Amino acid sequence: MKKKKTFLINTVILTVTALILRAIGLFFRVYLSNIIGAEGMGLYQLIFSVYMLASTFATNGVSTAVTRLCADEMVMGCKKSVFSVLKKSVKLSAVLGCLINILVFAFSSPIATIFIGDARAIPALKILSFSLVPMGVSACFKGYFTARRKALQPSIASIFEQTVRMAVVFFLLAHFAKSGLETACFAVLAADTIAETASCVFIAISFKFDRKNVASNGRKAGFCKHISKEIVRISLPITAGKYLTSLLLTVENLIVPKSLSRFSGSKMSGLETFGLIKGMALPIIFFPASFLLSVSALLIPEISSLAVTNDYEAIKKDVNRVLNITILGSVLAAGCFFLCADKIGKTLYDSEQCGVLISTLSPVIPLMYIESVTVGILKGLDKQKSTFIYSVFDSTIRIIAVITVVPFFGIDGFLAVMYFSNIFTCSLNFIKLLRVTNIKFQTLNWFLKPLLAVACAVIFTKRICEVVTNDLAYIIISCTIITLVYLVALIITKAINFKSATQIIPIRN
Repeated sequence: MKKKKTFLINTVILTVTALILRAIGLFFRVYLSNIIGAEGMGLYQLIFSVYMLASTFATNGVSTAVTRLCADEMVMGCKKSVFSVLKKSVKLSAVLGCLINILVFAFSSPIATIFIGDARAIPALKILSFSLVPMGVSACFKGYFTARRKALQPSIASIFEQTVRMAVVFFLLAHFAKSGLETACFAVLAADTIAETASCVFIAISFKFDRKNVASNGRKAGFCKHISKEIVRISLPITAGKYLTSLLLTVENLIVPKSLSRFSGSKMSGLETFGLIKGMALPIIFFPASFLLSVSALLIPEISSLAVTNDYEAIKKDVNRVLNITILGSVLAAGCFFLCADKIGKTLYDSEQCGVLISTLSPVIPLMYIESVTVGILKGLDKQKSTFIYSVFDSTIRIIAVITVVPFFGIDGFLAVMYFSNIFTCSLNFIKLLRVTNIKFQTLNWFLKPLLAVACAVIFTKRICEVVTNDLAYIIISCTIITLVYLVALIITKAINFKSATQIIPIRN
């Protein structure tokens, strides 16, 4: 009962935190787009792509290794090994972070001019390099707290980080926004660096207070006798996967604006379209996924612990429940976005084109959400090699398609690439998960019934809300009605029942 209560509390904490962070992040992007425009958002997104690549090298997948190994050692009751795992992981992340810091700072000019194609990115690249060490160290401490089933400390650290980021951005842009796009991007990345450092200090202090509470049975050697080798064994496939997929994703993000520009004949137009998709539409689409991604993150130590005790039947039941709620929840989100896309685009960004993009991408939202959750579960089952291979194939195909298709078909071609990519990777990861856990695909409850329920909900809601003229009121009322009608339809078709609804949390007494 205690485990179930702990999982529930952590899920609530992570979900609320994710909603807060996503709300702040969405507000931040709306504010930023109003200040620097679609072109500025495109440039910022390109810089951010390089930033994510550099951060991948800094964090290097050790966080997942920390979570899994610390969780295993806690099951075995070896306090010394828990701290040994964390200590060695922090050292590894710090060293790699320093190396990447030096490289990004030293080569910021060629990265900006050759790869990004815009010299205005140089100052931003230099300042962001100093955020890599604290980012990597923070990831290790967060992995430790995840293994401890303590979501509060990382959640507070994340909220603190976002608060610092927003405060610094508001201050800097208020004084320097009129100085041009180069200065604006520098201000945003400077805020990121300050925020990452503040968050790292906070989470390290939290660990100092928490370490004395780690239980121990007096063992001198943990379950894992060769900790360094185990860290490398677990993190290497994830690290290699993140390195390669991040590199491929960065390459894709750098060539997408250029391919769009070839189609339109305008560099600024290509940058604006890229900013609309990556910087504005996609963050909105992933906003409702907070609960699902929170459960996915918490499942890594839970499933890893079950695997240590060879409780495969329990793993099967847990995964089955999470897949069920993920599919049903993602279909509902797709229905809401499909109906309210134009209103959302106008309300948040005053952009009809953004609304069109959201509406066009709404059918693949379930695939996006399902893939995110299945990848997290597969990592908990020690199947990170498979997710790595799938990601590499997907990224390679996307790059080839962007180069060959987008210059001839523009935004329509890029949207087609996104459709194919999501169908391809979601199918591979989902099928792999079903095979590993021996779960059977439930065609009626996972496919036909949810689609029928959401279709009825959308049609009914659209007719009811035709009289609502205010955009914000339309969004709120429509989403509420869709949710209620959708749930009623699922209950009527027996896709869900009240008993199963109380068993979503995948931890038994």
